[in-house]
Amino acid sequence: MNHHRRRTGLLLVLPALAAVVLLFGGGLGYGLAQSLGLAGFTDAPPGLAAYRQVTEGPAFVDGLLLSLWISTVATVLAVVIGVAAALALRRTAGGRRTATFLAQLGLPVPHLIGAVAIGLLLADSGLLARTAHAMGVPLPALVADPYAIGVIVEYVWKEAPFVLIVVLAALGGPVGEHEQVAATLGASPRQVLRRVTLPLLAPSILAVAVLIFAFTLGAYEVPALLGRAYPQPLPVLAYQRFTAAELSGRAEGVAVALLIAAVAVAAAGAYTWASRRAVGDVTGAKR
Repeated sequence: MNHHRRRTGLLLVLPALAAVVLLFGGGLGYGLAQSLGLAGFTDAPPGLAAYRQVTEGPAFVDGLLLSLWISTVATVLAVVIGVAAALALRRTAGGRRTATFLAQLGLPVPHLIGAVAIGLLLADSGLLARTAHAMGVPLPALVADPYAIGVIVEYVWKEAPFVLIVVLAALGGPVGEHEQVAATLGASPRQVLRRVTLPLLAPSILAVAVLIFAFTLGAYEVPALLGRAYPQPLPVLAYQRFTAAELSGRAEGVAVALLIAAVAVAAAGAYTWASRRAVGDVTGAKR
């Protein structure tokens, strides 16, 4: 009976799975062939020439470090703000509903629109700079600056509400029951938070964190609008290489994009390991 149910479930999922495999796998395979000079409109020689070309010189390394900086800082800040807001607002039904409503307002806003809004607010001639100048307060550059502050602010503004919604949903499960049991047994609020709440939330937090990290690592529009001319994050570098006048640039642009994907896959692998470890710590299962 169980075997029959598994077979039926597999048959039901198979059409959607086949579409995902064909579309994603086909695109990935074609991109790999193009980066190797085996497909597409490119004059790059067959082999790893495109990869060698894009990784030579400081542009790739500087772009990779900047991309990792943006993704890591934006992910950490979004997770900290989202988790803290969820823990603070979940106690009252009114606060929970208000927080969810306000968070959902910003989710449909495209990152491109958000980047324009952040630029109008934080640019050298933006609203914040004009206000600071009128008050006689010096304000450092927040857009096209060495630390990509404008880019990070936009990502945090967009992704922190996403974290808030995910954590609020996780808190609505058995987390509250475990917290009550721990409090009944004499645990202090700080002990409950450290030993019960956060460990139970860890899988959800890790999942949303890796999604934010992978997205911000590969996003193009925000750093293109709010970033500096050099160094350029890898998505901007990939786009510029792909749209260059030389046909060899197409293979180089796809090569950079695939290297970004490799970093994102490595982050997903790290998430899988950390998630299993977190679940094992909570359940006491052997790893």
